Amino acid sequence: MTFGIGDVSYTELYTGGSLVHDPSDAVTTSASAMGGTLVKNTTYEIAAIGDATFAGGADDAIAAGSDIAASDVAVGTTFTVGSADIDMSGGEAADAVTYIYSTNVLTQDIEAVQKKINTARVQAGSQYAALESAVNYTTDLTAQYELGYNAVNDVNFSMETAHLAKNQILQQAATAMLAQANTGQQGLLQLIQR
Repeated sequence: MTFGIGDVSYTELYTGGSLVHDPSDAVTTSASAMGGTLVKNTTYEIAAIGDATFAGGADDAIAAGSDIAASDVAVGTTFTVGSADIDMSGGEAADAVTYIYSTNVLTQDIEAVQKKINTARVQAGSQYAALESAVNYTTDLTAQYELGYNAVNDVNFSMETAHLAKNQILQQAATAMLAQANTGQQGLLQLIQR
């Protein structure tokens, strides 16, 4: 039996210098201020749109790499980046839209790690129950074997005791008959002698 927590990467929560999704990062900022990249599997909220024409195609870039359409890009819209980072480094495109980094992402990261730990705990618990059941089954099997063995031995002992009693009775009866036969012959001899 095996079980495991799965891959719980230390870098899912902590880069070594700071939290990956630090709540202090939840400030209004542009993509260029974030290094020109919207991080994969991360939720953002659009806080402001600086250029109505989305210079450089910021709306198309967001739509191509997230769960919303280009027509849905508006102030207040929340979107989640897909499985790949969105490169917003194209000059004006990076500053065309201002984002609020979602504070819920840190909670989501912690919940994801907690889910892995809970899954491992459930697996360990079920395997412990399986081992406990196997031990109980083996103990019951041993007890049943002992009962069966003792029952067979008790029957054998009873049978042997009955055979012994029968043989002793037959032996005593034979001895008694032989004694009577001897007595009868002596009586006959006594009659002849008189």
